[in-house]
Amino acid sequence: MIQKIAKLKNVGIFENFTADSSLSDFKKFNLFYGWNGSGKTTISRFLNSVERENFLTDFQSGEYEIQLADRKVTHKSNSSLPFKLYVFNQEFINNNIDWNKNGAKSIVVISESKIEERNQYMLLKDKKIPEQNRKVQAATEKLNNSNKEVEAFLTAEAKSIKQSFQVIDTGDSYFVSYDKRKLRNFIDNKRSKILAPESVLSSEDLILLHKKVKPIEKSIIEDSYTLIDVDKIDQARIKINQLLNIALIDTSIDRLNNNRDINEWVKLGVQIHKAHESTNCEYCGEMISAVRLKELNLHFSDLYLDTVSKINSAINWLTGLFPDLFFHDKGLLFEELCIDYTSYVEEVKVDFEALKLGAEEWLNNLQRKADNPFFNDFADQIDLGGKVQKFNQSLNSLKELIRKHNDKVESFDEQLKIAKSQLELHYVAESVSQKGYFDVLDRIRSETQLLDAEKKVLDLLMLEFSDLEAILSDAALAADEFNVNLHKFLGRAEITLAYDSKEKGFKIYRGAEKKHATNLSEGEKTAIAFTYFIAKLKENGNEIKDSILVIDDPISSFDSNHLYHSFACLRDICEKAKQAFILTHNFQYFKLVRDWLVRKNVDKAKVKASFYSIESGRELPRISIIKNCHDSLIKYGSEYHFIYLKLREHRSDSTLDLASACLVANLSRKVLESFLSFKFPKGRNSFKDLLEAGHQDRILTEKVYRFINKYSHVDGYDIDTTSIDNLLAEGNNIVDEVFRIIKEQDSDHYAEMEQLESA
Repeated sequence: MIQKIAKLKNVGIFENFTADSSLSDFKKFNLFYGWNGSGKTTISRFLNSVERENFLTDFQSGEYEIQLADRKVTHKSNSSLPFKLYVFNQEFINNNIDWNKNGAKSIVVISESKIEERNQYMLLKDKKIPEQNRKVQAATEKLNNSNKEVEAFLTAEAKSIKQSFQVIDTGDSYFVSYDKRKLRNFIDNKRSKILAPESVLSSEDLILLHKKVKPIEKSIIEDSYTLIDVDKIDQARIKINQLLNIALIDTSIDRLNNNRDINEWVKLGVQIHKAHESTNCEYCGEMISAVRLKELNLHFSDLYLDTVSKINSAINWLTGLFPDLFFHDKGLLFEELCIDYTSYVEEVKVDFEALKLGAEEWLNNLQRKADNPFFNDFADQIDLGGKVQKFNQSLNSLKELIRKHNDKVESFDEQLKIAKSQLELHYVAESVSQKGYFDVLDRIRSETQLLDAEKKVLDLLMLEFSDLEAILSDAALAADEFNVNLHKFLGRAEITLAYDSKEKGFKIYRGAEKKHATNLSEGEKTAIAFTYFIAKLKENGNEIKDSILVIDDPISSFDSNHLYHSFACLRDICEKAKQAFILTHNFQYFKLVRDWLVRKNVDKAKVKASFYSIESGRELPRISIIKNCHDSLIKYGSEYHFIYLKLREHRSDSTLDLASACLVANLSRKVLESFLSFKFPKGRNSFKDLLEAGHQDRILTEKVYRFINKYSHVDGYDIDTTSIDNLLAEGNNIVDEVFRIIKEQDSDHYAEMEQLESA
């Protein structure tokens, strides 16, 4: 059995209830008294949700702890109560009866004659189907958790990608509205690329890609760099070697050989004299001797002049081969190219200087030959081919980078889109790999297959169950038994139920003509509902002795006969039940059940019944608690004693808040109506008339009436000239005034009530 509801948090009006040590443990019979709105139905709904393992659906942020004889059941334990629990409340009525059309759902009564089929039916009902249901629920929960894992991943990753791109470009509509739907489509369409290792970029490549996706446009950069022809350099080396090794007949004049400036000056003079056919020296005017002319002509022979000319040409060609290189400012390039551009420029400069250094050696040797054409003892010139190739490679890298820049300029939007797709791919591939996303998808496929398999097994069991149910059930018998009990309940046979095989339920009819019953009274509805509930307890061969019953106000607009029959039915089924919880707001009904249960406790060593009240606090919003029933509800035959006590609790309040004012007003009205109606039995037209009959002090009467009338109709405040604050300030005096009226009208009654309540 259930020993105690130890904790209720965020369960309807039970915001934070914890049972203290003074609260009695539940017995077989448990009676709860509480006014409307105190939380009775919340208790019944709570127990029903736990039995159905649906607590967190009904109370999403709720927590509970139920103490059983051998263990605790909590919202975290993921286990149901280890017994059958049946709840009668408005929710049960709504779920089972359609007053406007279909009537009540079918009740399955099991035939006792077919033993073998009945045993198989009960095995399916009590063991196989519940076990298979648990397997389906477990498989469903696993699948749901895996799906939640996928959805959580997609949501979080889509948000991360969206935020990353918003930092880069707030104008891209695709990424501005990036969500899990787009991410899911991307993953589905690019699975092979996502799985490719190269899709996850290194940190260096990722930095470059971040720069590449920036939406900053640039201009075309001119490529004015020319590669050096390696073949020409090789040919030049051969020619220079040949030129340096030309051997002239040594008829040279030492003076000229040793003085290059004089040599150049004389050579030019010889050419001038030949051009002018001068026989005299144009400088000094003296005749040039034939011997001197011969010496000069031998020194400046044609071969000599030709060699000198070629040397000068080679020097000029070699000097012009290496003009100064011009490099663009790196800020003109796209940001992702800047680092490589700087690196390539440095490489070109280094390789260019190395090439120039080798060429200078050629140039120096040519200059030596030019200074002394008769000298020919030169080693082979160094090979510049490797240096040229190295230079050309560096220059090609630079030229290729400029080409990339210019290509992006010409197709900027397209390349920006490609770069963003690469970045999106990186983000997705990295997170998918880290979170094992595709492993989860594989797991979902396996879990889906398992769930489908478990559902198929359950469907087969349910099909077998339905077939056996059709063989065993006797709907006509169920209807006949139902109608007998209903007619006893109502005291007349006007309303009947008949089974409709097509609708698989019971139709409600009125009169001998069996017309569809319309305009049922509240009393008739409650009688039908409670009788139906009792019939459902026996459905499918269920044993009431194995069941815990929770019955929330099984009465409505009954006259006394109906009230007593409802109680008789209640007593009959509760006596048979494993445990019973009865909750009511009707004091007359409470008294009937109370008097029956009090007799269960005559033997103090074997107490079988416990009594409780459900009360809401004074603050707003209202919060309810479960308490042991006050003695006034157990000892006395009217509700008057209990209301009197509740009103006395506010006598010492120095001030009243709005919630307390409403409670005090209602309690005061009930106490005064009960007392004054008995005291002045002639009858009065209104509550105000009763007050005026009970007290001659018109000022006091008006004060009490105004407060009670104002706050006992809290849903319809009228904002008039009297402020609410003023009424609240008077509230602490009103309680004293109520008891003053009672005391002045009947001092003996007042004295005995005070003695009883203080006992």
